[in-house]
Amino acid sequence: MKDRTETMNRVKEDLRSWQGHRCAMPSCINEWTDAAHIHGSGMGGRISTYSVENMVGLCRGCHDTFDGRDLQGRQAMLRDLLGEHVRSMRVKTATKRLGLHSSSS
Repeated sequence: MKDRTETMNRVKEDLRSWQGHRCAMPSCINEWTDAAHIHGSGMGGRISTYSVENMVGLCRGCHDTFDGRDLQGRQAMLRDLLGEHVRSMRVKTATKRLGLHSSSS
């Protein structure tokens, strides 16, 4: 149990460094509180481990919605998430290339 807790804490730290403190769903403005499995063990997925590749940081409401979906529903939610992430990375890359700095005031 201790190893699982330590692993989960590392995964949460990795998720926070990747996505910050905001829920990963593009339409949500809440802080994320839960690390949700993308392929949960109950879904028959091979990947049911606690790894950053198999987890996403969600608020409680989005986690409940995510868990209530079948694999196709989860994939649709993740496509939305990925699209937003790609758009965000493009803006950050363009800003860096142009030598602009975004202020967080």
